[in-house]
Amino acid sequence: MKKSVPDVSIIIPVYNAALTLQRTVESILKQTYSNWEILIVDDGSTDSSASEIEILVGSDTRIRTLSQANAGVSAARNIGLAHAAGEWILFLDSDDWVSGKFLDAMLGAARNNKNSDAVYCGSLRVLPDGDLLPEFAGSSMTYPEGLDESPLASMAHCCPLAIHSVLVKKDVVEAAGRFDVNLKSSEDWDLWVRVARTGANFLGVPEPLAFYHMRENDIDKDFRQVISDAQTVLKRARQFDDRVVKSDSRYVHGHSSDDLVMVLAEVTLFFASVVAGSGITQTQLISGVENWPDYANKDRFEEAILAILTGLAIGTQQPHELLAKKWGFCVPHLTALLEEVEVAASQPGVAKRMLTEVENRLVKRMASASSDDAATSCSDIASHIPVLMYHSIADEGPAELGQWRMSPKKLAEQMDYLKENGFYSVNSADILAVLRGEKQLPGKPVMLSFDDGYSNFFDCAWPIIKKRGFTAEVFLVTDYVGGHAEWDSRFGSPAKLMDWKTIRELQGQGVTFGSHLASHRRADELTVDEMIEESTRSRSTLEAQLQTRINSVAMPFGVWDQRLLKVFAETGYEIGLTTVDGWVTMGMNPLSLPRVEVVGDETVKSFSQKLIEPACLTLEV
Repeated sequence: MKKSVPDVSIIIPVYNAALTLQRTVESILKQTYSNWEILIVDDGSTDSSASEIEILVGSDTRIRTLSQANAGVSAARNIGLAHAAGEWILFLDSDDWVSGKFLDAMLGAARNNKNSDAVYCGSLRVLPDGDLLPEFAGSSMTYPEGLDESPLASMAHCCPLAIHSVLVKKDVVEAAGRFDVNLKSSEDWDLWVRVARTGANFLGVPEPLAFYHMRENDIDKDFRQVISDAQTVLKRARQFDDRVVKSDSRYVHGHSSDDLVMVLAEVTLFFASVVAGSGITQTQLISGVENWPDYANKDRFEEAILAILTGLAIGTQQPHELLAKKWGFCVPHLTALLEEVEVAASQPGVAKRMLTEVENRLVKRMASASSDDAATSCSDIASHIPVLMYHSIADEGPAELGQWRMSPKKLAEQMDYLKENGFYSVNSADILAVLRGEKQLPGKPVMLSFDDGYSNFFDCAWPIIKKRGFTAEVFLVTDYVGGHAEWDSRFGSPAKLMDWKTIRELQGQGVTFGSHLASHRRADELTVDEMIEESTRSRSTLEAQLQTRINSVAMPFGVWDQRLLKVFAETGYEIGLTTVDGWVTMGMNPLSLPRVEVVGDETVKSFSQKLIEPACLTLEV
């Protein structure tokens, strides 16, 4: 049978990315659109990336691999481009990812606009702890308004696009001259400028479908080189460029504007402020700027302040409304930078003016942000989601099982706390959609999970939960539905479990269900074949009884390993819960998510402490 030609080629350059590559590839495997190919280009990795690539290639025939001696990301992308079979190209770095509906949304937009050559979407920066960082104050995503109307003018000012937020036609990239292997950074920006110079038609999709992973040590680059490369891109955008193979006649000589002094200063201040925000003083970062704007001009001063604030947010890895908390940390480095600007620009007093204005704005932003939001959620969109883990809800039972048994009174107190403090309940499908970038959850979402399927969930827990407007997800041991929790029999008479009639009644009232495997056996006691049989039997039983697709699974005893994750993926599960303590955040593997255990003797005070968002505990210097 002849292999079909893919519509899209996804090119992933890899250099020592063994820890992140699987998540990146999984974001493509989860696409709702399936006619694609992946070309993984190993750029001479020295870690275990080659082994990870081999596993991925063996898992799906749509994944191919290429390799080269270490020559840099641009050379790797160019090799991938030369072997790409698709009409459309996506350049995806090995630690970033896209929403599960990325290809559907982008190709759908392109097909509704036949003249489109490049389709771009919004993007979000994801911090190491999973929090979301809007690049600009007051924005929910990075999305360049108006770029589709004036692509070259937009590109000649700054780089408004994450590389993986663009789906571009292969022939357009070829016409632009591919990636410049001589640039050490800003190579993607440089390419988009040249794509715009071909006269390519850009089309925007105003949704955050691309996610950029920020690492703990992102500020380990040679920023003198970064700034020099950015300045080179800005200058080339305003002159003849023989690298463009097929230039539109309108843009042979580039962007016609006299704004070079302004944009060179602006981009230099931005990158230098990233360095200052990271707590580093680097001298001579501004040496490439020969002429400076007159900062007595109100507009030029405002542009400089915005560049500084944006750079500080990225350097400190803090949301804009919380930057004031880091002011004492970064002010010495920013002061040194701006004093250097003052001397270079020959504008006495400008350093003090800029420092004062930046500080005043930071204080105003923090003051205007809701104190409740800053203390509990750190943003309007939830980036951390607690999954609370419960078991039995009863007043009496074996003492040995007390940790996993809670009285109805305590549960009611906890549900009252959630309701009074603005929480609302979600289920595993909601969380999966968030992890895939398909939706955002505002405010304070929480998932209530109950393991084992005890009868007291129906008798005691559900009336309490339902009364307060919440819902829950129950994980069932399918071989024992309607029976007893035999795995607890060594502690005395085992508790009764719900039957299918009761479970279906709860389903009709909004309770969702997942698998707790078939027999509640520990994963580390099972062979791979037994794991497959257990997970398949449980899922098929649930789907037959409930007449709905079952995607979620919770590991009995919280025991899991890499074998089990692979089995879950192969047997149709998409989200898995462990007993590892923690909150769910962006970038996590959906099949091994943490939960917050709520123990039997939990007080309201200790319960409330477990609901303080992790990102909000580490804001002070």
